[in-house]
Amino acid sequence: VITSFSYTAKLRKLHRSSPEIIGERRLGSIVVAYLPNELTVLVDTVRAVANTVHELPSDTTLDIVLAHNGGRKDQRVALLEDLRKIEPDLPFNVCVHELDVLSSRSKAENVNAALAFFQELSAVRGENFTQLSIYDSDHQPIPQAWRYALETMQD
Repeated sequence: VITSFSYTAKLRKLHRSSPEIIGERRLGSIVVAYLPNELTVLVDTVRAVANTVHELPSDTTLDIVLAHNGGRKDQRVALLEDLRKIEPDLPFNVCVHELDVLSSRSKAENVNAALAFFQELSAVRGENFTQLSIYDSDHQPIPQAWRYALETMQD
């Protein structure tokens, strides 16, 4: 545990002195869930992932795919209503896609479906995503997560 604190401190020191992030970024994040167990945490996780773009250049875009196995109809309706409620509060450069993987029996199948969705989205838009991240439904990133990752890759 002490080693991880030391590593985190060194990482933060590195990023305080890092240059600006250069180049256009098309980011994608997968939030994967197995319903109904994780229904109560999904919206907060989507909001946390969306807030990771605040410190990035304004031409950066983030597509979030919420991939889940559906659950009961009333649970899915409640999830869609909750997502609509937070939509006005999301940054302008963030788009959330809800992906119901009906045949899924595991989170791994949900991740695979989300990756296929990103491939299709890239083909439709005619542009590829530069980086992808994956979050479990109850793992909320710190607001600087994308910035740290992009600066590290750039360095």
